[in-house]
Amino acid sequence: MGFFGKLGAGKTLALTYMLFKYRANPIYANFHLGFDSTFIESPDDLLEVSNGYLGLDELWAWLDSRVSGSKKNRILGHFLLTSRKRNCHVLYTTQHFKQVDRRVRNITDLFVFPTFDNQSNMLTLEILSQFDPNFRKKFTINAEPLFRLYDTNEEIKYEE
Repeated sequence: MGFFGKLGAGKTLALTYMLFKYRANPIYANFHLGFDSTFIESPDDLLEVSNGYLGLDELWAWLDSRVSGSKKNRILGHFLLTSRKRNCHVLYTTQHFKQVDRRVRNITDLFVFPTFDNQSNMLTLEILSQFDPNFRKKFTINAEPLFRLYDTNEEIKYEE
């Protein structure tokens, strides 16, 4: 599941919402969460991830389409392409779909387009399927309770 949108659209907020929603399962993330989860510091840590949900904020920082042959891209790409065998659901954010390696774009099943209204603190999520043109969901939630669950200013460590 990929979350796409411009700066401030609510991508990380929406990702946090989805991870919180699935918190009955093991949660892994490359950003710090205010609920039970395992912090993933680098792509090398993915070797220990299975049976749960993996949230990757700013996926381009670890899996940039411009450096597809790098060691980190090979590790992360392999993990993402074998995530089903690890029983791991992957959710990621990026501003633009083409910032992510083509292999990942090809297996992304759901596209989430968040819109955050900071006047009302409401977050609207529009979800579309890459593989089912008839699938479409749209709903709005109160984002206020989510603000305490992550730091919107946390920067994702860029991996060389």
